[in-house]
Amino acid sequence: MWEDNQVLVHGDVTPTNILFGDGLWVIAVDLERMKRADRVFDVGRVAGEIKHFFMQHTGDPWQAEPFIGHFLWEYCCHFPDRDRAFASITRRIPFYLGLTLLRIARNSWIVGTYRRQLLNEAAKILR
Repeated sequence: MWEDNQVLVHGDVTPTNILFGDGLWVIAVDLERMKRADRVFDVGRVAGEIKHFFMQHTGDPWQAEPFIGHFLWEYCCHFPDRDRAFASITRRIPFYLGLTLLRIARNSWIVGTYRRQLLNEAAKILR
């Protein structure tokens, strides 16, 4: 699973830690968790945040899949071999996506039924 080189990652990529401007202008903030890790770490965190959004607003975790797939495909266009990068990343992404759902579930503002939904989805993904 850990076939890739470690790179510098943000470590806490959430929608509140990314500022978007005109064009390709993007700034990451809140960098105190920055570290060296698998390059898929942050990408998996973003995929988990997308899944969480759809679970929270539609109740259906599968609604997120086309958006996660599109995000990963577009991310991979920055690699020399897009198809190979996509295959490599999609093999490793479930681990980080599942961890992200567990991380979200531990928040005090996540309660009851939705917390159980997050935990169940994370368990399915991490099997």
